[in-house]
This record gives sequence, structure tokens and C-alpha cells, in this order.
Amino acid sequence: NETTNEEGSSKADETTNEEGSSKADETTNEEGSSKADETTNEEGSSKADETTNEEGSSKADKTTNEEGSFKADETTNEEGSSKADETTNEEGSSKADETTNEEGSSKADKTTNEEGSSKADETTNEEGSSKAR
Repeated sequence: NETTNEEGSSKADETTNEEGSSKADETTNEEGSSKADETTNEEGSSKADETTNEEGSSKADKTTNEEGSFKADETTNEEGSSKADETTNEEGSSKADETTNEEGSSKADKTTNEEGSSKADETTNEEGSSKAR
């Protein structure tokens, strides 16, 4: 359900999509950033129901946020990583209820994830690509 799609990007019900970015129900999206129900988004950052967002960081209902880090009900958080109810997290990766996560990748209920790719309910995912079902 998309019209235009740049190299290495995945679009689902969206209008504009820069190279290497994923957009879902959003209006503006900088290169390499993901936005969901938000208004302002710095380059490479993800914002969801938050007001202030540093460059490369994602904040959701939290008070303190280091540069490039995402914290939600967690204790330890490395720089540039996003952790949500998980134990191990590599630099620049986002993990949610998963076990292994490569650098710079985001995983949600999946097992294998290549570098720089986003996977949602899928099995195989090439580098730099986003797949949804």
C-alpha cells in the first residue's frame, strides 16, 4: 500500500520516505529516523508521545535520557541503545522481548536480525531493509 519507495526503505501506509527510513502513519521523517504519532523528530531519533528528544535518542514517558539512549523501565543502558524489559543490549541497538540483537538493529519478537535492519513478525531480513509480514 505505497506509492514511492526509495532505496533500502520500507513503506506502509505512508506518503514520503527518505532513504533507509521506515515510516508508519507519520508526516515528516528525516533520514534514518522512525516516527510514530509524533510531531518533531531529530535526525536518527525516534519519538513516541514525548516532548523533548535529544539527537539520536528516543524517549517515552521517562524523565532522564542520555544522548542517543532509550530508557523504559530499565536499570542499565548503554550509549545509543534502547532497552525495554531486556538484559543484554549492544551499542546502537533496540531490543524488546528478544535475546540476540546485532549492532544498529531493531528487533521485536523475532530471532535473527541482520545489521541495520528492522524486522517485525518475519524470519529472513536482508541488510538495511525493513520487512513487515
